[in-house]
Amino acid sequence: MSAVAGAERSGAELLERVLELAQRARVLLDAEGLTIRRYRALRALSGGPLRVGELARAIEVRGPTAVTLVQRLADEGFVEREPDPTDQRATVLRLSERGLARLDEAHGRLVEEFDRIARASSRALL
Repeated sequence: MSAVAGAERSGAELLERVLELAQRARVLLDAEGLTIRRYRALRALSGGPLRVGELARAIEVRGPTAVTLVQRLADEGFVEREPDPTDQRATVLRLSERGLARLDEAHGRLVEEFDRIARASSRALL
């Protein structure tokens, strides 16, 4: 096998593994009542308050999608809206205590599962 064919095979194998891991993350987050997009929004807000447009850019969605997402997160008590202290016309989003707790639970489950997968993969290589 040529080096190019080996590299292509490695790339295909890596892609397959990444897709499997993404599916596993979706299943774990679903068990926490979250989607990957909602999880990413909570993670982005864990860094501090953001305007809706900033959140949209952080999680790579369009503005209207972010507005709908924020409304759902706010309805569930995961996000709070507050006046922007630097611009009274604007609102900032803040992760609520409930949102932080849900994020911590989901993040902990993901890390635990991916640590398990990493250990199993390391053993398989030995």
